[in-house]
Amino acid sequence: MKQLLQKCREKINSACKQIKRFCSELISKIKAFKAKDVKDSRLKRAWRSWLRPVSLCAVSLIIVIITVSIFAGGISGFFFEAADPHDDSPILLTINSGASMARVASQLKELGLIKSTWGIKLLADFTNRSSKVKAGEYILDKTMSAEEILDLITQPKPMSRTVTITLYEGDTIEDFAAALVERGVLASDEEFLNMARTGEGLDIEDYYFLEELLARKDVKYMLEGFLFPDTYEFYVESSAKSVIEKLLNRFSNIYKPEYTLQAEKLGMSMNEIISLAAIIEKEGRTDDFASISAVLHNRLKKNMELQSDVTVQYVLGVNRLVLTQDELSVDSPNNLYKNKGLTPGPICAPGRKAIEAALYPDEDILNGGYLYFTLTDPATGVIHYSKTLEEHNRVVAQYRELWEKYDSEHGS
Repeated sequence: MKQLLQKCREKINSACKQIKRFCSELISKIKAFKAKDVKDSRLKRAWRSWLRPVSLCAVSLIIVIITVSIFAGGISGFFFEAADPHDDSPILLTINSGASMARVASQLKELGLIKSTWGIKLLADFTNRSSKVKAGEYILDKTMSAEEILDLITQPKPMSRTVTITLYEGDTIEDFAAALVERGVLASDEEFLNMARTGEGLDIEDYYFLEELLARKDVKYMLEGFLFPDTYEFYVESSAKSVIEKLLNRFSNIYKPEYTLQAEKLGMSMNEIISLAAIIEKEGRTDDFASISAVLHNRLKKNMELQSDVTVQYVLGVNRLVLTQDELSVDSPNNLYKNKGLTPGPICAPGRKAIEAALYPDEDILNGGYLYFTLTDPATGVIHYSKTLEEHNRVVAQYRELWEKYDSEHGS
C-alpha cells in the first residue's frame, strides 16, 4: 500500500512540476504581451477570448492537483483499507480458472470484502499483479485490506478451505476426534485428545466452569460432556486448541444463567447436571428425556443405585442392550450398578434437550413415584415406566428376547 501511494505521489508531483513550468512560461508571455502597447484589434480580441481563460484554467489546475495530493492519504483509506475492521467472519471467495482481475474485483465487492473495485484494480496494476490471480477457494474476511487480499489471491496456492461438520449428541470425545480427523479439520487426534484429557494449554480464566472440572478425579477426559455437539465450520488442519475453544465457547453460550439457578434449586453442580444429562442422552429418545430424568431424580433422592446400563457400556466400550452379570460387576467409578450417585463426569456429550431434561424432569413421573424404566421393542424405541421392581422385572422378561435379537444384528 505504501509503495502504491508513493508512486501516486511521485506521478502527482511530476505532473505539478510540468504544469508549473508551463504556467510560469505562460504567465511570463502574458505579462510581456500586456506590457506592449498593442493596438492590433486582433490581439486584443485574442487576449479576451482565450489567453485570459487559459491562464485562469492553469492556475485552477494547480490548485486541484495540490488538493488531490493533500488528500491522497484520505482517499486511499476509502479505497484500500478494510471494509469492516470489526467483522472477522470467514467468507469464501471462489475464483474460477481464467477469471480477470476486473471479475475478481466485482466478486470481492459483491461479498462486501472491499469498498471499491477501482482501488484493488489500481493496486493490482501498479504492482504488476493483474495477471497473477490464481484460481481456487480462499477464506477471507472484512478486516483485510485490499493489499492483504491481493497478496493472498496471487499466491501460488490458495488458502485452506473450511469444512462444515456435525458433532452429534451422545458421542464421546474420542468420537469427536475421529470425525474431525476424518474430515481434515485436524491433522491428527493426538494433541486434541491430550488437551481434552488434561485441559493443559487452555486459558482456564476464559471459562468459568473449567476450574471446577479440572479438580475432579477418576475422569478419563476432563472436557468430556463440555465440548458441545453441534454443526460447526472449521478451517482445514485447524489447531487442536482452536477447535476445543470453539466447542467450549458454544457450551458456555448454551448453558444459560437460568440453568445455573435451576441447578442450585436442585442442589446440583454443573458437573452433576451434565453428567446426568449424558446418561439421559444415551438412555432414550428425545421425547423420553424428561421422563427418564424424573426416574433418575427419584432414585437419587432415595439414595438408590441408578443401575444405568449405558454407564457400563461406556466403561467396557461396547454397544449391546444385554450385558452379562460379569460385565455389570466391572470395577469402575463409572459403573452405576456398583456405585451410588452419578458418574464422576459425563460419559458423552449431551445436547441442549438432554441438559434441559436433567434440569426440568417430568412432573407427573417425578410426583408419581416411578423408579424404573426399560426399553420395550428396540424397533420402536418405546420405554415402559414402572413404580415397583416386580413390574419392572416382568417387562424385562417380556422383551429380553427382542433385545438379544437386536444385539445379534446390531450389537458390538
